Amino acid sequence: ARERAPRPEPVPRPWLELGLKAERASATLTETVVQFELEIANTGSAPARDLRIDVKMFNAGKEQDKEIGPFFRVAGRESTKCYLPGIAAGTTGVIHGQVTMKRDDMRAVKLDEKLLFVPVIAVNALYDWGEGQTGQTSKSYVVGRELETASEKMGAFRVDLGPRVWRAIGQRQHKLARQI
Repeated sequence: ARERAPRPEPVPRPWLELGLKAERASATLTETVVQFELEIANTGSAPARDLRIDVKMFNAGKEQDKEIGPFFRVAGRESTKCYLPGIAAGTTGVIHGQVTMKRDDMRAVKLDEKLLFVPVIAVNALYDWGEGQTGQTSKSYVVGRELETASEKMGAFRVDLGPRVWRAIGQRQHKLARQI
């Protein structure tokens, strides 16, 4: 009987996991701002280099997935909000940032004479690894007001009462995500 050669191990590579935590939202007469903490964990077995991270706010609604998909294709290539030189295998980093949307771009929904806005935040991380390889991790999150009773649902932001700040906010991961 011939002995089989052992299977070669796959090439060690980084795998980035993203976790966004919405910390505060505010609305002025000209824009809406969401401040966030972004956790980036390299769960792979090799370092990730030259991280190009982009974050964008979208309007929740029927068109959101048609807008987020193209963002995942170009983010980090055409625009970058944050750059990190690298993240070692098995380590986690945290970035604090904010994302804005101009009032003119906001598609608030009118309900019972109230103007309600629900943002979706998309995060895209491109990175290099190995010899000329590129990886990508993308996630999207619906952001809203946390209700007094814990719930899967969140409240919308009411944007017709003048400038406001919301501190009791949260996020739920949206289905649009990719990891390459």
